[in-house]
Amino acid sequence: MADTTPTNEGISEILPFTLGQYLLSTVVALKDFHDEFPSGNVRLELPSVSIFANTDLVFTPQANPSILKKPDPGDIVDSKATIQWMVGQYDGTLQVDLWTGTKEERDDLTDALFNALNPTIKPMGLTLPMTEYFGVLCDYLYVGHNFEDTEGSSQTDEWRTKFELLVTCKAVRERQEFIIEETELDL
Repeated sequence: MADTTPTNEGISEILPFTLGQYLLSTVVALKDFHDEFPSGNVRLELPSVSIFANTDLVFTPQANPSILKKPDPGDIVDSKATIQWMVGQYDGTLQVDLWTGTKEERDDLTDALFNALNPTIKPMGLTLPMTEYFGVLCDYLYVGHNFEDTEGSSQTDEWRTKFELLVTCKAVRERQEFIIEETELDL
């Protein structure tokens, strides 16, 4: 599908960015986030998180697309306006890696990230507006986490927790269409 967002970013870039901005503002101990798995030659500023889609997002089309937002009368030019259509939804998984310098810090921040990803008990999960993607809401559902302890991580003092999240958000497309304008008739 062609991407028509104002920033020309695709949904797979906007999902990690939105979550990363939220985590930086919610978990104050975090210093940075990366939108990809860091390469071996990158020195991380700890503690930080890396967020990326570990599988391709799956698009499920909606049988009957619906209008997400009607145009304002001031936006109609030459009987045309930009219409936002909800055409389906995206589903997929995100991987969030928490990188810390000590096991104690990792334990504390794992708890803080769990709480940030589940701000309410009923329902569990997190819903964030994606301002970069037409303002639609995206659901991030915590699935689980595990500790990635290896000999190499203990030698480099990089302790990692790997979180898995399910994500769901509406697919939106924007296009110019003719609008039927109302006119007053004098009878």
